[in-house]
Amino acid sequence: MKRNYVLSIVILSALALIALTIFQFQWISEAHALRASQFDHRVSLALCYAVGQLEENPLSCMGNPSCEPANAGGGLLCGTTIGPQVDRQRLDTLLHAALARYHLPQDFYYQLKVPSPMPSNPVLLPGLSQIPCAYSCSVNPLSTNSDIDLELFFPGKGRYILGQMGFMLGSSTILIIFVTLCFILTIHTVRKQKQLHERNVDFFNHMAHEFRTPLANIGLASHLLDHKLSPETHSKEDQFLALIRSENERLKEQVDRMLQMASIERGDFQLNLQPIAVHELLYAAMEAFALRISEQGGTFHSSFVTTNQTVIGDPFHLRRVFDNLIDNAIKFTEGPPMVEISSQVFADGMEIHFIDNGPGMGPQDQVSAFDKYYRATHRVGNQGFGLGLAYVKSIVEAHGGHIRLHSELGKGSHFTLFIPFA
Repeated sequence: MKRNYVLSIVILSALALIALTIFQFQWISEAHALRASQFDHRVSLALCYAVGQLEENPLSCMGNPSCEPANAGGGLLCGTTIGPQVDRQRLDTLLHAALARYHLPQDFYYQLKVPSPMPSNPVLLPGLSQIPCAYSCSVNPLSTNSDIDLELFFPGKGRYILGQMGFMLGSSTILIIFVTLCFILTIHTVRKQKQLHERNVDFFNHMAHEFRTPLANIGLASHLLDHKLSPETHSKEDQFLALIRSENERLKEQVDRMLQMASIERGDFQLNLQPIAVHELLYAAMEAFALRISEQGGTFHSSFVTTNQTVIGDPFHLRRVFDNLIDNAIKFTEGPPMVEISSQVFADGMEIHFIDNGPGMGPQDQVSAFDKYYRATHRVGNQGFGLGLAYVKSIVEAHGGHIRLHSELGKGSHFTLFIPFA
C-alpha cells in the first residue's frame, strides 16, 4: 500500500469527519433558533389569549392586527385596550392558564409598567432574581392616553429549549463521538496493516535477494560442468545440465519479478524512459518465442500499423510485459497455441492487442486476474506465483497507460494495452 495513498485516505477521512461535525453543530444551531422562534410565537399567542380573557372578549386582542408577533424592545409586541384597573389575581390566573394552553413553562413572572405617578409592580415567583428578555403587551387604558405595558419574563427559557432538544443533542453528541472513535480505530488498524504489509514486502525482498546468490552459483557450476564433461559422457549428462539450466533460469526470472514487485510496492521504482519503437520491440518478443511456439505446433499472427510508432517508455520493462503476455498465451493453451498481436494508433497513444486461443477466464477470474498471487484454478500446466499479470498492470500504469481484459471460458483471452505517446 503506497504511503501517499494511505495519507490521502487519512486526510480525506479527517476532513469529512470535521465537515460532518460542523454540519451537525450548524443543524443543531438552526434547530435551536427554530425552537426559540416557536417559543416566542407561542408566548405572543398566550399573551393575546390572556388579555382577551381578561376583557371577556377573546377577539379583543387576537383580532387586532398589531397583535402579530414582532420584535420590539427585546420582546414581542401585542396591542389591545383594557381598563385602568386590573385585577392582579385574575391576571395571574389567566396568565398561568394561557401558558398551560400553549404548553409553555410556568416558571415566569410579570409586571405592569405604567407611567408616573403609577408605580411599577413586578410580581416575581420564588427563586427568580435575574431579569431576562421581556415579552410585552402594550395596553391603552380607556381613561388616559398613556400606555401601560404588560411584560412577561421567562428566566428559564434557555434551559427549557435545550430540554426540548435533549434527545437531539444527546444523540448527535453520541453519534459524533462514535464516528470519531471509529475513525481513530480505523486509522490505527490501517497503520498496523500498513506496517505488516511493509514487513511482508521486505521479507519477500530479502528472501529473493538470498535466492539470487545460490541460483547464480548453480548456473555457473552447470556451465563449468558442461565444459569439463568428456565427449563420451556428454550425451547423458547434457540432458541433466540442460534441465538444471532451464529450471535455474526460470527461478531467476521469478526472483527478479518478485524483486521488481517489491520495488514497486515500496514506491522506489524508477523507469528508464527513452524513445521506443514499439513494433520493433514486439517483433523481438515474437522472435524470442518463435521456436517454442513452433515446437507446440502453434503460430504467430501479427497485424501492425504501417508506421513504426514511437512512445516514451522503459524498453526493458515493456519487453518484459510483452514476454509475459506471450508466455501466458503459450503455456496455458492445451492444443497448438495461436497468438495474434495487432496495434492501433490514436491521437494520444496506441493500443496493442494480444489475442490467444487458450482456455479463457470466467467473470470471477477476470475480476482478480491482475491481483498479486492470484492464479486461475482452471488453467493447466505451470501455475507460477501469480505475479505475471500483476507485474504487467503495474508497468503499464507506471507508463501512464492502462490494460483491459476480455475473456470467455473455452474461447481464449484478449488483452488490450494502451500506452500514451507522452
